[in-house]
Amino acid sequence: MDDEDKKAVQEFNGAVGQVAAGDIHNHAASSYWDWDSTDLINEWENCRRKMRQAQLKIFLAPNMIIFFSIIIFLLAVFFTGKLQVASQQSILGFSVLAFVAVTMFPKANKKYGSLITLQRQRMELIELVLLDRGIDL
Repeated sequence: MDDEDKKAVQEFNGAVGQVAAGDIHNHAASSYWDWDSTDLINEWENCRRKMRQAQLKIFLAPNMIIFFSIIIFLLAVFFTGKLQVASQQSILGFSVLAFVAVTMFPKANKKYGSLITLQRQRMELIELVLLDRGIDL
């Protein structure tokens, strides 16, 4: 089988202004404007659920747990009056450790942060469509 047998042939009946080289996928045909209001409300709730899950994953990431633990420790040392017992070097060390903990896993925070942004944008668009229909969430 040579290359000539493998080529696809397109036949046109009439004038052709533009021809696509491959399959055409029109994703814009199904937009939120075409959806039923109850489906939009369900999709808004689904987006909100996904956003909350991503926020929880960021909040419960190991680096954030370390960060908040150190902050709580430093506040406890400060408010209990044990500041004289703790040396300035140890306070500074814990502060640096807290900073390092926040910057340890930027990949996970970036991934879930992008998901949160996407879900917020989808929710805003759904809210606009519903507001146009007279439905306020």
